[in-house]
Amino acid sequence: MVLTALIIGLRPGETFGLTWAAVDLEARTLTVQQALKRLPGGGFTLGPPKVGGYRTVRLPERTLAALKAHRTRQSKERLAAQPVA
Repeated sequence: MVLTALIIGLRPGETFGLTWAAVDLEARTLTVQQALKRLPGGGFTLGPPKVGGYRTVRLPERTLAALKAHRTRQSKERLAAQPVA
């Protein structure tokens, strides 16, 4: 995720607000649609990005490859964590 954030210029809150729903591996795009925000009294919430923050960016090949590898790892970890029936 750090690689993705650095290469395509995401703000920290936008990076922490990313979900797989925002990533289109086929179209090679990532849509910034939410950001993690600190609440005044403490804690965090997801909300819209800063004004003008909604955008769709084209993913460079290196970033696309890193995201595909991350998704594969994540899927394997989820399968390994499931209880055996």
